[in-house]
Amino acid sequence: MRAPSNSPLQMAGLALLWALGAGAAAAAEPIISAQELIDKGALRLPADAVKALLAAGAGIETIAPASGNTRRWTNEPDGNFVASSRGKLGTNSTAQGTWKVTDSGLYCVEIAWKGGGEQWCRAVYRLDSATYLAPADLPKNADKQYGMLTVAGQAGAVAAAMASAPISVAAPVAVAAPASTAPSAAAAAKGARSYLDKAQVEQTFIGKSMVFKRGNEMVQWELRADGQLFATNRTRGSRDAAAWQLADDGKLCVKWRGSSQDGCRYYYKEGDKFSITETNQPNAAAVAEIQEIQ
Repeated sequence: MRAPSNSPLQMAGLALLWALGAGAAAAAEPIISAQELIDKGALRLPADAVKALLAAGAGIETIAPASGNTRRWTNEPDGNFVASSRGKLGTNSTAQGTWKVTDSGLYCVEIAWKGGGEQWCRAVYRLDSATYLAPADLPKNADKQYGMLTVAGQAGAVAAAMASAPISVAAPVAVAAPASTAPSAAAAAKGARSYLDKAQVEQTFIGKSMVFKRGNEMVQWELRADGQLFATNRTRGSRDAAAWQLADDGKLCVKWRGSSQDGCRYYYKEGDKFSITETNQPNAAAVAEIQEIQ
């Protein structure tokens, strides 16, 4: 990494962030666990939206979960930046860093702090009016905490990206297959992934009650044939209801009546189990398993 240049442009950008960054999502939690993102239905931004949001010129503010320090920098066109960190007691430090956005929509950062560097790649999630940086695989990091992300200077680009690209659900559900359903017997025998179309989803899940394990929680869904969904979180003792719609490609979309987050999911079969993913890409992750279908 090159030494901090502390150029007038860089320092002006940092000063602007210190002035504007704090008010964007003041009511939201500054630090949140991956499990909370899952439970509250956070939405992951697709790659196009992340590239627009975090492009060169974007003013970044993040919160370090371990220390609670607020860090700010501006993404420079050459992939570098000068970061400034402010502690709870008003202590400040600066360091040189690098940034990039991958083709899969991960924001990757490396910062050479004097007390020890940091290096990470994070997906971007929206929860209500707040944005967070957290790993792409939330369930594997369920007990870890992550900080809020505030971005200045990219509003127009973000709006355009969000209008053209869908947002995916952060917490898709994995399910086990009933013995009578086989979207592709040959594929299932080999353990290959086969996404379900509309008819196969209807046959497997509609008009039935399923209980699945999501993280450390047990949740029950009743998908009725009249387009209604009734859900019970057995671990938390909470309930919600929704309306569902099913597209021809097998995408199941849910609009909740309560505080749960709306979203769409795809189902696939691999071996003797069904899984639900946020997209229908070949390597999309499944994060829960059905324990019972009736």
